Amino acid sequence: MSGTATTTRISGRALGALKRNVASLPPSCFAVVMASGIVSVGAYQLGFHGPAQVVMGFALAVYAVLVVLTAWRVIAYPQRVLEDLHVPARAFGFFTGVAGTNVVAVCLIALGDTTCRI
Repeated sequence: MSGTATTTRISGRALGALKRNVASLPPSCFAVVMASGIVSVGAYQLGFHGPAQVVMGFALAVYAVLVVLTAWRVIAYPQRVLEDLHVPARAFGFFTGVAGTNVVAVCLIALGDTTCRI
């Protein structure tokens, strides 16, 4: 078997795994952004500016990735999103997107160019 065929097969598997993960992305996935942003703001307020910058950089990177993956899920798998909206235990998870966005905004606005400089 040639190297190209092996690479193509591995790439196909990886893409298939990525699609499955996007399709089953939980609505509460933004909780990690929410939590890390809160830790970053708390660390900054306690005077730990370096760690606060690192944690906020992580939160912003994860936020950007999750926004793209969530948009992909809404476009490619709208039925799955609607199913999540109809199950109260999962529907409330969508609020983590709102809260995560708020935490990122608080950092970017309130702490400005000190904590969120990347």
